[in-house]
Amino acid sequence: MYGKIRLSLLAGLFTVFPALAADDHGTVAFPIERLQLDWMRQDAGRLDVSACFVRTDSCELERQMVRKVLDEVKSRKAPPATVEACARELASLVESNTPGANPAWRRLYFQLCQTRRKLRLQIVSRFADRYIYAKHCQLSNQPSFASTAFLSDSVYKDRMGDWKMGSELCLLTVAADGQVTSETLLRQPEGIIRDPCISFAGTQIAFSMRTSEHTDDYHLYVLQWPDRSVQQITFGPGTADVKPCWLPEGDIIFASTRCDISVPCWSSDATNLYRCDGQGRYLRRLGYDQAHTLYPQLLHDGRIVYTRWEYNDRVSGKVHKLFVMNPDGTAQIEFYGNNSHTPRSIIHARPIPGSQRVLVIGSGHHTDQSGKLMRLDRSKGTQEDQGLEYVAPVRPFEPNVGST
Repeated sequence: MYGKIRLSLLAGLFTVFPALAADDHGTVAFPIERLQLDWMRQDAGRLDVSACFVRTDSCELERQMVRKVLDEVKSRKAPPATVEACARELASLVESNTPGANPAWRRLYFQLCQTRRKLRLQIVSRFADRYIYAKHCQLSNQPSFASTAFLSDSVYKDRMGDWKMGSELCLLTVAADGQVTSETLLRQPEGIIRDPCISFAGTQIAFSMRTSEHTDDYHLYVLQWPDRSVQQITFGPGTADVKPCWLPEGDIIFASTRCDISVPCWSSDATNLYRCDGQGRYLRRLGYDQAHTLYPQLLHDGRIVYTRWEYNDRVSGKVHKLFVMNPDGTAQIEFYGNNSHTPRSIIHARPIPGSQRVLVIGSGHHTDQSGKLMRLDRSKGTQEDQGLEYVAPVRPFEPNVGST
């Protein structure tokens, strides 16, 4: 995944961060308790799983959960001996009417979940065995998901949820057998690391980082692979640069508050799209919008897809749809949904390899950056629910006009 190229760094822009301890290498990617909670929510079909493994007069819920996982494990070609042994144990628990609170149910269920997880991740490892990601708090804002700069000199900071400092840039490795480990590449205990993006050569990782809540703002950094040195490439007090996206020639498109405007209906700082080279030079603005443009991403045809807040002639909750432009900022035009009620916001668009479809998150307006994972096919239409379907699992798109 990672190649080697000769690098030349700008003098004076090189930053060395503290080396990480040896125990930061090869750790588990996620606490097992959180994985188990996620498994139970999947298989019980509910967020509240307090009813799992507690009944003393029934085992129906536990039977359904175990059967669901067992069927998937079998369909994914698990070793026959494993499937047969678990099926026999399930039959024994059911025949003896063992109550759900019995530890045998929990033990069997989590054993099967571990097997299912490895089988699922074996598929992932066939596409790539290493992934870069950032750990940070939920980036959210009371009036809109889009305003997450929270500039250090802002008079009003309308943060939501679990906002806190402390963040890590991590490397996830998925082995061929589905085993997963995680390595911390960079730790920022007093700030936030976000938006990692790998260069086309696989030798550089661009990301946005702030080192303090009160004395620093988000700037773009580049981590050089494999020596893992870190270089800050954009600067400026009271300015946030986020969401870097590499271009094939080595330039970076990103969202920034350098436009020095606020959202027309609120005091939050807005971002417009900018471009610079891989060392932060030749910075120029790509568009002039009165509200947010953000989440730039390269499509297979070389254009940039992004989310744009269409402010004119719109009610507040039906405004964030997809636009597209050339990498130099020309030919800005609708990509999907600008005359649609739902989804109210379409964010984090990503092209699907080997197709013309796009993976997106359908979200709201007065919310955080969460939502439903969806697949978009423009060949079937570009408005309302045309060409949209939910994924994980795949199912028809159902508009929800009651949520903002």
